[in-house]
Amino acid sequence: MQSKNPKRPALNGRAFIDRRAEWTVYPEHKYADKLAKDAGISPLLALLLCNRSITDANQAEHFLTPSLDQMHNWQLLPDVEPAVKRLGQARDNGESVLVHGDYDADGLTATALLVRAFRCWGLETHYHIPHRVDDGYGLSATGIERALELGCGLMVTVDCGISDHQQLESAASRGLDVIVTDHHIPGQSLPPAVALINPAREDSNYPFGELAGVGVAYKLAVALDSGFATDDALLQLAAVGTLADMVPLLGENRVLATLGLEALNRHPLPGLAALAKVAACPAGGLDEMNISFYLAPRLNAAGRMESPTDALELLLTDDGQQADSLAGRLQELNNQRQKVEESIMVEALPMAQEQFGQNRRVLVLHQPHWHQGVLGIVAARILHRFYRPAVVLCGESELTGSARSIPGFDIHGAISAASRWLERFGGHEAAAGLTLCPNNLPDFAREIDSYACAAGIDSMLVPQLHLEGQLPGHLLTTETAREITRLQPFGQGNAEPLFSISGITPGEISLVGSSRRHLRMQVCAEDKRLWSIGFGKANLVRRIVAGREINMAASLQLNSWNGRVSPQLRMEDIRDQWAEEYNGLSLRDRRGAAAPWLEELAGDGQVLWLANSRQALADVNDAATAMALPPDNINGNVYNLGVGDYALLEAPWSPEVFSRLLAALPRGSTLHLFSCATTPTVAAFPDLGALRVIYGRLPRQTPLVHAELLELLPELAGEAVLLDRLLRVFQQAGLARKQKDGWIFDNPGSKVDMEDVPAWVELQRQRRDYLDWLERYKTEELSVLTAPQGQTEEV
Repeated sequence: MQSKNPKRPALNGRAFIDRRAEWTVYPEHKYADKLAKDAGISPLLALLLCNRSITDANQAEHFLTPSLDQMHNWQLLPDVEPAVKRLGQARDNGESVLVHGDYDADGLTATALLVRAFRCWGLETHYHIPHRVDDGYGLSATGIERALELGCGLMVTVDCGISDHQQLESAASRGLDVIVTDHHIPGQSLPPAVALINPAREDSNYPFGELAGVGVAYKLAVALDSGFATDDALLQLAAVGTLADMVPLLGENRVLATLGLEALNRHPLPGLAALAKVAACPAGGLDEMNISFYLAPRLNAAGRMESPTDALELLLTDDGQQADSLAGRLQELNNQRQKVEESIMVEALPMAQEQFGQNRRVLVLHQPHWHQGVLGIVAARILHRFYRPAVVLCGESELTGSARSIPGFDIHGAISAASRWLERFGGHEAAAGLTLCPNNLPDFAREIDSYACAAGIDSMLVPQLHLEGQLPGHLLTTETAREITRLQPFGQGNAEPLFSISGITPGEISLVGSSRRHLRMQVCAEDKRLWSIGFGKANLVRRIVAGREINMAASLQLNSWNGRVSPQLRMEDIRDQWAEEYNGLSLRDRRGAAAPWLEELAGDGQVLWLANSRQALADVNDAATAMALPPDNINGNVYNLGVGDYALLEAPWSPEVFSRLLAALPRGSTLHLFSCATTPTVAAFPDLGALRVIYGRLPRQTPLVHAELLELLPELAGEAVLLDRLLRVFQQAGLARKQKDGWIFDNPGSKVDMEDVPAWVELQRQRRDYLDWLERYKTEELSVLTAPQGQTEEV
């Protein structure tokens, strides 16, 4: 077998691990019909509310119409009264206050919120945002120095400080009072401070412990002046930070997100309006998706790539021209961030693949030169690709990085269990930051993996999709989609409803987006025809066969385009309702339909490409593994490359070769069968005219070795298999002799009747069989093609 790049290629940005999710459908609720009647809502909306444990009309009204009267009394927060008292003293005494924030979107919006509130309240207020690389995570020594240089007697932290014992002790020793507002999980002991306002404290009696950092800052502002509760600017900042930090969108977070989005769409802050404009988000129609996937990444880009100060100034400015300039700068930094992120992914994926192959439960990746600012994003992408918790680190003398986790596995708890190897760490169940010495990395990786095994992570390593129920095709309407939007904003704790939709027939299918990672498909279910989109779901096209019905896990959304509103499905997963199986192989029939399957597979460095000839493989990506099939012997060992997908570009040489190929491929793998490439028949089965042309090009009486002869064959017939067959024909016809120094070709002494040459007669028989097989391969069902010789299915 000929091989192009026989070594397994490095993973590229499109390679993936196909982790099939388990679908779990909520059980039917006996209260749904009663709730629909009592609350005057549709049966579907009542079902969705019951799935969220909302079973009576009063609860439904509160959930569907969030309002400020649902907020808890700020006095219930721990240490809030001492904080208000100390801030009042600062105002009365004319003290300057410094707000120490954090460089992510939650910390930036929290800082902007308190700076705006304090200044409005009459405090002389400064701010400091730590540099991600220079200062690291949490309360920084640089911030303390800046407060002292500015003559501040008081510092207020937002979104940080609860774990910073050393820094808070240093501040106290130098006469700087500190009020900590934070929402991260405290350590075993609390640090010294004037006040520690954190609803996550063990001794907290606050009814809602899931506030984001900006939510805690908002509560402190309201404690200073109740009028701040309805301030449009503060509500907008609270909504952006809450949505960006991925906290549960329930209770107070739901209220802040809802009211803040309303204020943002009604009268946006100049900075947020400018940011939405450069992100191409709809003016006046911003939702949680726009915040989480467009505005927040651009705010974060400043702190990831350079100084976060530009992002903070954008949130503080009331000047439209300055806002446009700053938003443009954040857009540039976000573009830069994306390029750096992709370059790291190219290196990180093979490392993750290796650890995944070793069955490591927690993937711990490190390269000294990786950019610290994007490690959290890379960790999230590695997690998504391999469905394993991921820790991604950079640095040489000191390693710093970020961790992200799968649902159900507390990454903060895991890191805490291995903390004897760390210098610092902090975070929560889903995400964390950490710092350690290089020598401790192997011990840390080993211990966190052991912890994960002991904690039962193996039961969590299959993605879970929780579906709200079956959604029949006749409900795929604009009216149904509008009803579902009443549950917005969606997020953790209030996920956008996913439904199981069966009996879908795929229509037009394409890969879209600049990176071709999104799957767009027209679908037909019952009498409804609409479009579906799967963001980052290009790989799902592998589970689709043209004309075959599928089941889809999807949400129903409203799509607005050119003033027209229509229903649209956002697909999350696909199940094919059929399976062509052959002795443990999964067969996918792509014959006659190359696009978009060929394109998607071409982006995956873990696909083995198969065809009859080098010519048919010529268009395959140079980085891919590609092999030319021999017409005779199939050696199964050459297919044992550890890949999961194989792509057969054309009909193999014969039914026998096809059968041997199926038998040689590893069980559990997938074979995609195409008919988009065609090896010219002359490459292995020349006719008499081709035979004369080939023989006429061969020099006489000059010994030639096999490699030299191969170069002399016509371009369309330059295959080694053809040369072997031709030499057999020429030798039997008396036109060639094999000697020690190569083959010698003679001029015929008399006319040769090729019908008397057994090798030629056999070759022509094989040629006729091959052409007949080509036609069968294109038209017959796979069940017929894969049936044992002489057997067909009963009709």
